Amino acid sequence: MKLIAIITMTTIISSIPRVFADKFEPAAFSNYFTPTIETIVEYDDNIYTTEDQTISSYKFYLIPSIKFNFEDGVNRYGAEYKLTSISYSDGGLYNNTNDADDDAIDHSFLLYADNDFTSKHRTSINLSYDKLHEARGSGLTESDPFEFADPITYDLFKSRLYYQFGGRRAKMRLGGGFAYRDKEFTKYETTTKYSSYDGQKFFFDVDYQLGNITYLTFDISTEDISFKSLQSGSTSSDNTDTRALLGVSWRGLGKLKGNAKIGYQSKAYDVDASNRDDFSGGNLDIGLQWSPLQRSIFSFDLNSAAEDTNNPTDGNYIIKVAGKVGWFHSWTSKIDSNIRLGYENDKYFGSDRVDKISNIGFDVSYGFTRWLNVSAGYDYASTDSDAPDIGNDQSILFVSLIVGL
Repeated sequence: MKLIAIITMTTIISSIPRVFADKFEPAAFSNYFTPTIETIVEYDDNIYTTEDQTISSYKFYLIPSIKFNFEDGVNRYGAEYKLTSISYSDGGLYNNTNDADDDAIDHSFLLYADNDFTSKHRTSINLSYDKLHEARGSGLTESDPFEFADPITYDLFKSRLYYQFGGRRAKMRLGGGFAYRDKEFTKYETTTKYSSYDGQKFFFDVDYQLGNITYLTFDISTEDISFKSLQSGSTSSDNTDTRALLGVSWRGLGKLKGNAKIGYQSKAYDVDASNRDDFSGGNLDIGLQWSPLQRSIFSFDLNSAAEDTNNPTDGNYIIKVAGKVGWFHSWTSKIDSNIRLGYENDKYFGSDRVDKISNIGFDVSYGFTRWLNVSAGYDYASTDSDAPDIGNDQSILFVSLIVGL
């Protein structure tokens, strides 16, 4: 692995799952307009996540972003925009030539508005629109990164409207709302259109205060998921996903923050077919942060749920069980470190496929000032799969520079 001395710029955005922390934070006041520029150089020893005949490359990221926030003491409004430009020094392999283009540009937009109309009535609105890509060897091309000459692109729109009743210091609060998401593949549509979908979700929640920072919570939601195209000879994957969770959350200034919820999930398909089984079973959602010291945070996440497959023809659904642990520590006012470990087991029902994904990573960052941050680190991921051409190992070294303007 040849790491040359380009250790002058940057942090990383990669396909390896890990715990992310913002490297740059705006000043702690209500109103701000914050442009930032992040530059990244990383060395990836398996850019197509292939099992054999791996290809390595340097990847260069340029990520300008703008954040805007306005508060009047009660209400909050804001917007964010981020452009991510990715270029490769090597790769471009397609049909035994180097005619492919792995470079890509992504765009992300976000708008939000939080309003307290009275002491008991409040709303929250979020809208996001992203133009993104799937790197070859991930998503729809995970089993064949050379199926297409360029990365697959897609548009992702999300909206969420939430209303809550009850005072912020009340013993009990009730909330509910509506969420919508739409994912539309915009390249190689002849093949990718079968994975485009939309979802409409209604949800309701209750929290009851048990102590100063401890709350009993109950959440219920139902989402109608519809795939926009049906491949000839296949069975529809349209389904209704219903979840109910009971748990405890910890909020405020205590050492422990987060939630632990357990419940039930049902995934009922619209078509009654011999090769399309419904799912009903347990659902788990745990996300905790513990700060025994002022400068140290330990994190623990454990989730279990039934999710739709990337491709409707690749089994009925996936039972995902994923766990992550992390340790973030501020050694001084300028030096931080972050260590993370993760494991995921994906069982594809309607298929013999089982994926086991392990990952480990760490990084160290140095803040010269509040406006300038440099970091470097390493990530490793290993995928073991019963399916052919899915298993792989991937190592990434990266350096990063973030500047606030």
